[in-house]
Amino acid sequence: MRRLATSVAALVWAGACSPAPSLSVEDARTIVDDVGRGAARVDVCTEEGRATYRAAVRVYSAEQAAQGKVWPNVMAALSGDHTMDGGEAAVMGAMIAGYVRASDLAGDAGRVSQMLNMSIHLNDQRNLFRDGMRDACAEVMELQQLVAREQLYAGLMERRAARAMERGDEARAREIRYDLYEHSQRIADDVQRLTAAIEAKIAANKN
Repeated sequence: MRRLATSVAALVWAGACSPAPSLSVEDARTIVDDVGRGAARVDVCTEEGRATYRAAVRVYSAEQAAQGKVWPNVMAALSGDHTMDGGEAAVMGAMIAGYVRASDLAGDAGRVSQMLNMSIHLNDQRNLFRDGMRDACAEVMELQQLVAREQLYAGLMERRAARAMERGDEARAREIRYDLYEHSQRIADDVQRLTAAIEAKIAANKN
């Protein structure tokens, strides 16, 4: 625990403009897991904390690629063969917000994430995340993960509907798309609640 705190403190002290000390794989894994659980020792609500998190993502993704693993495993999640955990969803949320990039991910994870082009239809959310990081960070982090999970879920459902159409089962394809619509309506309430909270805090701090 003390070694992790020391490593993180050193990286934060160095700042984004200086060469960052290396994180061990163990330290990187701990940081990634903690951010995914919402119990991070690294404060991603600060520029230094985001730089530290980004460094941890790079180290951990490279370590997973060296073992022949894909992390985060976006393609498997889209195909329905894998359920993304909190750590993976946090990375995808950070990509939507723009403080982790596809180039930070090693191997197939980076290539797949680049192809997905996470910026599509997300300009409003990206601006909201950027402006809210200072004033409503907890809500921004929650919204980031929610948006990331929903983007992946929608992609998965569309792929299932497409497979149903390929089999000639139009009724099943319509059912899948209707279920997706119903799901998106339920999630919209959570998105609106979080968005309103973020916008209110941003407005309050402008006054």
